[in-house]
Amino acid sequence: MLSAVRAEYRSLLTTTVCAAVIAAAGVAAILFVAVAIFLSVDDAYGRVEACLAMAALFAAVALIVAVALLLMHNTHRQRLAVMQAETPKERPAWLDPALIPVGLEAAKLVVRNRGLLYVLLGSAAIGWLMSHPPAPARDEPAAEPAE
Repeated sequence: MLSAVRAEYRSLLTTTVCAAVIAAAGVAAILFVAVAIFLSVDDAYGRVEACLAMAALFAAVALIVAVALLLMHNTHRQRLAVMQAETPKERPAWLDPALIPVGLEAAKLVVRNRGLLYVLLGSAAIGWLMSHPPAPARDEPAAEPAE
């Protein structure tokens, strides 16, 4: 289970780094296109018109992103509503009142047999220790005694 979580974490980290690189490259491309449009409009019509063209370009980009965000939010709401409608409203099995006597009998068994309690606690501790990787060894030299 721990290896699956690590694999999922590595996948998420790789995806995040790649998305950041793609976003940076996209911003750089948009800025270069904006500079090219600005220089072209500046040569043909003047600086004021070039600034207005840039304002229109960035307003259009902002509008496109806002519409995309609204569509994604609406789609997410619809999916969430469908998932909530499909999910049964039943309680988890371990909350079933019929299991209360079973739990009480198991507790009585553990209390009566202290050895069983120690075995359960020891196996839980060993399982917890085995699920954690060992700490990396330090390559620091030992401190020399003062003379």
